[in-house]
Amino acid sequence: MASLSVYRTGYEKARAGFTEGTVVRDFYYIHYVSSGKGYFESEGKRFAVAAGDSYLVYPHIPIADGSDPDDPFEIWWVGFNGNDAHLMINATRFTREQPVITVQKPERMLRLMKAIYKSRGEKVHELLSMTGKLYSLLSFLIEDADPDMEPNSHRPGVMHIRRACDFIQNHYAEDISVADIATHVNLSRSQLFRLFKEHVSLSPSQYLTEFRIRESCNLLSKQPLSIKEVAFAVGFEDPHYFYSVFKHVTGKTPGEYIRQNERSL
Repeated sequence: MASLSVYRTGYEKARAGFTEGTVVRDFYYIHYVSSGKGYFESEGKRFAVAAGDSYLVYPHIPIADGSDPDDPFEIWWVGFNGNDAHLMINATRFTREQPVITVQKPERMLRLMKAIYKSRGEKVHELLSMTGKLYSLLSFLIEDADPDMEPNSHRPGVMHIRRACDFIQNHYAEDISVADIATHVNLSRSQLFRLFKEHVSLSPSQYLTEFRIRESCNLLSKQPLSIKEVAFAVGFEDPHYFYSVFKHVTGKTPGEYIRQNERSL
């Protein structure tokens, strides 16, 4: 999987009182409200949003949103995931407890969101352009979190995490363990666990599992492989265990995921 990949981008001037029922995404989804008002619901909490606010949908978390009946919002969005997504989101002001932020430079935020949207397409140069502009957006959001913060790549422990994530990306299809990852980055398992929890908000084992499941979603969406073949391709030796883990992480069985993806095409 690429360090970051844009899955979709969009824009809408919502109709008055528009509501979207509960949905679950398989990737991160940044929304930006450029005008109007609305609401966002996540994990049992309801947040009011208005022009200048941005809200983040986390993977596999049920959410709902909608526009104000008198002043409907105008909204831009970009959906993405990848090896660097956890690290970069963790360096912004977004958290699962507080997934809505008011950006300090709304004009710049809007320019960055528009730039991604205008680059949309399926050709290689368009995909690369969207990804490059996504990095610019995330860089802005990290700067927005703390203008005086050191660059993310130089924060203590981040280079160990990057090396660990690169190792997982290159070897997830193999029978690797947390001990193998720790050895590769010259850390003890306890040190690796602490750094992952600090910078990624997941344990190394959870990160490896979620990485494998994301890869399996890509294969189930794009490749004519059986569920059993996909399980083996992403590092699960037991297809029944893969089935169980997939449902736990995504809330769907592999078969349900395939059918939902076919309906969305």
